[in-house]
Amino acid sequence: MSISWTCVSNPRPPGATRWCGSTPGKASAPILQASTTSLWKYPQHSMAQAQGFQQSFAVLSILANSLTAGSIFTYPIFSSSLQSQLNFSIRQISCTASIAILSQYLSAGAWGSLADTLGSARVSLFAGVLFFFGYSTLSYLLIKSPDGPHSTNAFQYYDNQSSQSAGFGTWIQVTLAYSICGAATAASYFAAITASTRMFGEKKPGLSVAGPSSLFGLSPLLFSFLGVKFFSNLDGSFNSSGYLGFLAISTLIVNVVGFIGLQRKDDSSLTLSPHIHDEQSPLLQTSPPLPIHSMHPKPAARIEGDPDGISNFLASPTVWLLGMAVLLSVGPAEMTIASIGAVVDAKDPDLGIVSKARQVQLISITNTFSRLLSGWLSDQFCGSSWSSRLALWGFACFGYSIACFMVAVNGGIIWVLSAVTGSCYGVVCTLAPSLVATVWPIKFFGRNYGVISYFFATGSFLFTCLFGFLFEPSDSNSIGKIYRISGTFELVSIGLMVVLYRKYWVYGIP
Repeated sequence: MSISWTCVSNPRPPGATRWCGSTPGKASAPILQASTTSLWKYPQHSMAQAQGFQQSFAVLSILANSLTAGSIFTYPIFSSSLQSQLNFSIRQISCTASIAILSQYLSAGAWGSLADTLGSARVSLFAGVLFFFGYSTLSYLLIKSPDGPHSTNAFQYYDNQSSQSAGFGTWIQVTLAYSICGAATAASYFAAITASTRMFGEKKPGLSVAGPSSLFGLSPLLFSFLGVKFFSNLDGSFNSSGYLGFLAISTLIVNVVGFIGLQRKDDSSLTLSPHIHDEQSPLLQTSPPLPIHSMHPKPAARIEGDPDGISNFLASPTVWLLGMAVLLSVGPAEMTIASIGAVVDAKDPDLGIVSKARQVQLISITNTFSRLLSGWLSDQFCGSSWSSRLALWGFACFGYSIACFMVAVNGGIIWVLSAVTGSCYGVVCTLAPSLVATVWPIKFFGRNYGVISYFFATGSFLFTCLFGFLFEPSDSNSIGKIYRISGTFELVSIGLMVVLYRKYWVYGIP
């Protein structure tokens, strides 16, 4: 560190010996004065570099967590081994998957609250440990099975309609292990999304949600590609135990790195704050700088509610109106995503598996694209305006309701339904959490969005059950009935948004 010094001397009479800071006849120690600018220039530069590296590392950790959190959705790749090696029945395979997904949704609120209180880094560490325990247990159960570590063709297990079933103890072990992976999925995702909103949520609430959620949606594609590429055998079998071991190690490493990268000493250490501290700024501030969100008018739910109490948050009518709008708008989309194969068969039974696969791919592509686009649009044109985000959400629901009524009236065009379904689903999954980040304090985003995520789960469950209850393969009118109901509920969700806007958030009624 280079420091410049200047000599400061007292006035002296002519002929006196010159000493820095001396008086006539008496020498004193020199008084040295450092140049303030030179003194702080290097430390400030080093601190800026360190903070920049920390922020870059945190961003990479967020992306890595998001991209690996969805490994649980590669279940179809290795579930054939449960049938061929552990003698699982089709019903047992389906029940295991359903319970694991349920554990993911049920644990979301808890992980969100822990991310707010303990920090995203610790939640990421918990996720890594749970992933490792769950996947390694599944791998061990397959290795010790009598049939060895290899399974039959990973995509043909539904062709074997065997009536055999595994013992209850074995099924419980597998289901518990996979449910732990489901909880780890929620933990890893919430670690990523809470860290992202903490860093970028004040200025870019849309993209702070769209980025992690988009990568989360691509996670199954990544792992399924790697699994088929490196764990398929020449005879067409699939090394499920090896693949599960790979998942255990890779998810552990990524989430442990997230534990390091998402560390924060306080709420502002990772936040990209617009406030610039120069040499004239005090080193110790008696009060924190005014946050951005306090400069804009916000709904009363943000100001008057007790931010420290979950009971006051749940007591707010705005939470329930927003949650019901989520339930009624995302439920029909989830129903279509889960049942697109049956919809294709009802439209034309001769289209075959290739057409079904294309619809799934189309939904995935439009879902990912709409998340990124809606996040970017909401940040570019909506700013901190929650009303504009609500309007964009309502527009997506209106478009999906038209697609539903088209299917109900004349069968519609399947690829149009798939594209609109993926688009609407992506918009809702991006704008709903960004609204939570905009309306309520960022520091409670994990807890608040965890509560809203229960409405996502409920909508998916109810409308998927509705499809199973009303759909009749032999009745060509059953699809029309289902989508008339779905389109109507999409319009009801728009009505709830209007009530939320006019009665509560505009006039400030808590």
